[in-house]
Amino acid sequence: MDRKKKVLIIEDDAATRTSMMNVLETEGFSVTGASDGLDGAIVLGQMEQAPGVILLDLMMPRANGWDFLDFQRNHHAYKNVPVIICSAYPGIAKSLNPAVFLQKPLHLQKLLNAVRSYCA
Repeated sequence: MDRKKKVLIIEDDAATRTSMMNVLETEGFSVTGASDGLDGAIVLGQMEQAPGVILLDLMMPRANGWDFLDFQRNHHAYKNVPVIICSAYPGIAKSLNPAVFLQKPLHLQKLLNAVRSYCA
C-alpha cells in the first residue's frame, strides 16, 4: 500500500481509537493504532515506511503526546511526518505547532478532511 494511505493513531482511549480506525479503514486507509506515546514510538519504529500522517492525543499514561513528539521530531526518518493533534486542550495543542489541530470530541468529517489533506 502507498505510504500516503498509511495512518498511525496514538490514542489511549480504546473506544476513541477504535472509532477513528474504523472510519479511516472504511475510507480505504491502512491504519495502525497505539495506546500511548511509548507504544506509538515502538510501532512507528517497526513500520516498513513512515505513515502519511500521525493522529496524536496529548494526555496519555506512560508516555504522553509531548514524549512522542520529542521522539518523532528527533528522528530523521520521522520528523517530517505531519502530526494532527486531537485534544480537548486547544491552547496547549496549538502551542506544539501541529500540522492540524482537531478539537475533541472529534467531528468525523473534520477528521476525514484533515487526513485526506495529507494522505490524498
